Amino acid sequence: MGIRGLKPRGNRARKSGVRAKEEAPARSRGKNRRARGARSRATSGRAKAGGATSRRALPRPGRRTWIGVGGAVLGALAIWLGHETVERLVAHPRFAVRTVEIEGTARTSPEDLRDLADVHPGDPWLALDADAVELRVTGHPWVAAAHVRRPWPGKVVVQVEECHPIARVQIAGRLYGLCEDLRVVPGADPALPLLSLEGRKIDPDLLSRAVAYTEELQRRGLAEPLEVRVGPATDHIELTARGFEAAIDPVIPPALVARNITSFLEKLDAEGASRGTLRLISDGTAVWKAA
Repeated sequence: MGIRGLKPRGNRARKSGVRAKEEAPARSRGKNRRARGARSRATSGRAKAGGATSRRALPRPGRRTWIGVGGAVLGALAIWLGHETVERLVAHPRFAVRTVEIEGTARTSPEDLRDLADVHPGDPWLALDADAVELRVTGHPWVAAAHVRRPWPGKVVVQVEECHPIARVQIAGRLYGLCEDLRVVPGADPALPLLSLEGRKIDPDLLSRAVAYTEELQRRGLAEPLEVRVGPATDHIELTARGFEAAIDPVIPPALVARNITSFLEKLDAEGASRGTLRLISDGTAVWKAA
């Protein structure tokens, strides 16, 4: 009975073993099909990803791109139209020069300065080159500085500052006026100090020293007729009305020379003797020789 009972189990085992052997290839084939499917899906995914990458490398113009291009075109058009508008505005007759006024003249002719300015009614008021006008006007001998103003459309005002002669200077046998900036101007006021230089050429250093003597003496209140002669070895300051002359070593500063001369003149006035020659040899040495 026990053996008969075991036989069915053995048969079932054998059948199950055979069935298992028969099902094993089927399962392996199913695994292979699933693996191939997974590989094919991965391959297709990479292909799609590659296609997406290639499409990103060459993007199609989007809305923002077209908006940017349109904005650039409109900006360029606006600039061009603005330039055309400005040119028409500058050339418009309503913005043309109507009057040119010259202010600050005492020794110069406004007509001469107006000719130098070269600004005429009808010229574009907005396009006026003020720097060029000022440069042309300062070319006049008497004009030390100039400033151009445009107070309202159509009006141009040229404000000038004339130089003021402080002395006379003799050049090539003729007398001229001399301003503080060593500007030589036509005409000479006889009341101004007379400056003369030794030699035929105008030496700027000698001329500056002569001007310094004059300024220092005038600063100390000496308003008498004055002649100043300067040279490379000795300078001379002469008060023709007093008969007084000072011979000066050029190494002495002009301020010290003016102080010594005015102090000595006060002493001479107190003593009632003013004719003679004062020789200033150094900072602390002076020799007086009465006439």
